[in-house]
Amino acid sequence: MNDLSDTMIHPGQKLNLQDPQQTYTVKSGDSLWAIADKHDTTVKQLMTANHLDSDLIYPEDHLTIK
Repeated sequence: MNDLSDTMIHPGQKLNLQDPQQTYTVKSGDSLWAIADKHDTTVKQLMTANHLDSDLIYPEDHLTIK
């Protein structure tokens, strides 16, 4: 994840600790609000990340969560 060539790190060096985004598969009964709440984000951020023009989602849709 950090493309390190060995185990040596230096003061001030920035490291990625986790993948900044993940994919969520929509389940029956899900809403954007519930998904956002569960993943500590907002509906607006979900809509922007997934290029959504409305809050309509369907089971088996795949959403990117940042």
